[in-house]
Amino acid sequence: MMRSLHNRCARTVGGARLLSALILFSVVLASCISSSSETVTYSDTALTGFTLGTLKSKRTYHVTTKSGNDSTYTVTTTYSGSSFPMHINQNTNEVYNTDSLRYGTDLSKVVCTISTLNNGQVYFQTLDNPNGYEYYSSTDSVDLSIPRVLSVMSSDGTETRDYTVNVRVRQTPQDSLKWSAEPINDAASCLMLATFDSMSGLTTKDAMYVLGQTDDGGAALLRSEDDGKSWNEVEVQLPKYTSNMALADDTVMVMLKDRKQIMKIAPSGGVTYTDVDAIEDYSPSAQSFITLAGGVEGSLYAVHAEGRRIYVSRDGGATWYTEKTDATDFINNDYRIPAIEVNGILTKTKENSLPRLTIVGNCAQETELDDTYFKYASTWSKVIDREYISKELQDCWTYCEQTGLNVPVRLPNRQNLSVTSWNGAMVAFGGEARYDDKLKDYDRLYVSYDNGTTWASTDMNLPKGFDAGDAAIVTTDTDGRIVVIGNGHVWRGTK
Repeated sequence: MMRSLHNRCARTVGGARLLSALILFSVVLASCISSSSETVTYSDTALTGFTLGTLKSKRTYHVTTKSGNDSTYTVTTTYSGSSFPMHINQNTNEVYNTDSLRYGTDLSKVVCTISTLNNGQVYFQTLDNPNGYEYYSSTDSVDLSIPRVLSVMSSDGTETRDYTVNVRVRQTPQDSLKWSAEPINDAASCLMLATFDSMSGLTTKDAMYVLGQTDDGGAALLRSEDDGKSWNEVEVQLPKYTSNMALADDTVMVMLKDRKQIMKIAPSGGVTYTDVDAIEDYSPSAQSFITLAGGVEGSLYAVHAEGRRIYVSRDGGATWYTEKTDATDFINNDYRIPAIEVNGILTKTKENSLPRLTIVGNCAQETELDDTYFKYASTWSKVIDREYISKELQDCWTYCEQTGLNVPVRLPNRQNLSVTSWNGAMVAFGGEARYDDKLKDYDRLYVSYDNGTTWASTDMNLPKGFDAGDAAIVTTDTDGRIVVIGNGHVWRGTK
């Protein structure tokens, strides 16, 4: 509802300041009208756009040091507020976000992009005086930690329209979960899941898959179309010690190293095979070292355990070519390309919704390098920008350096490492820690909100009474809910 400024006793910035501004505005307006260049003003106005700028969130974690003492550390992350749209209700004059900002977000100094109808001017009610208003420009920061009144004044200075701006922030960590145990209906599949010595899992649009191996090297591929309540073994012949599997354009890819073949399971369920014919710079005898990492938009990616390289195939896996990495004359991170427990996670950038493939895995130790390089998992990432939407995006694979002085913000090198995408974050889970005997097998979930740069483990709780057995994995179901599978049981987590 529009109100007359004069009927509101010339409601002012600190009282007289807005009135003075109006007088000055009138003088300028008269000057403009008397000039040869006439300025058109309007008596109506409204708020038409409200976008949050860059935001910071702080999380404080409580940990126990090696000496047994309690300690805390704080992790600060920066993210784009534009990923959380603000809605304007013109009927109730309210501005709000339906998707709450990250837990710990600091709203005391926020820069916003605000647009109005007919070039209306924006004022915020002062915090210490309900009758005082301050002019807002696009370079100012404003305290939005409490609901604020925003006033839009028409360009002719005669009318104003008030809105209440209420920015919502999560009041509890978004990684706190409520778990429910769901029995597996099929006894044979339940027993098979419980006897696997190692597992990997992924989810397509229609089904969940688990590739498992027994201690004698036998392999089996299970499929569930009801989110883990029942499982059926996919009727394919898998050689012993079958390598990993990956997802590419909703097609399940299984690497059969002994046969130098890639088995493909289409969304329809049909199974085909592709022979691996050639790998750039390597003889055919080296082809068995290829480990699939995932794919997108017709390209399939893999890593080479011995060659310290990342490869791409654009013909379904028959031929492979070397991809660029962020190696320079001064920095070469190629020795950190993962060789074992390789996971591929496909997400989209928040800025422009481009596909991003992230590889998380562990490096095999080499004698010429110190153990420090292999104590933690290794993460590589690439944005697939085939249409050159953003010139700033990298055209090569980038190593994501895990930062932080405290071990709890890094992802340890764990056997049977399993990583999935969930709720805009990456969640990791694993067995025995190869370089830290103080960590128990499958004792915690790790979460990263910044694409694998920092990890935390103190708030992402596991199901009460969880028993991993010999092997366990974390994945998501077809509805995007987080799922933990281990010892023949399925647990589903919700916020």
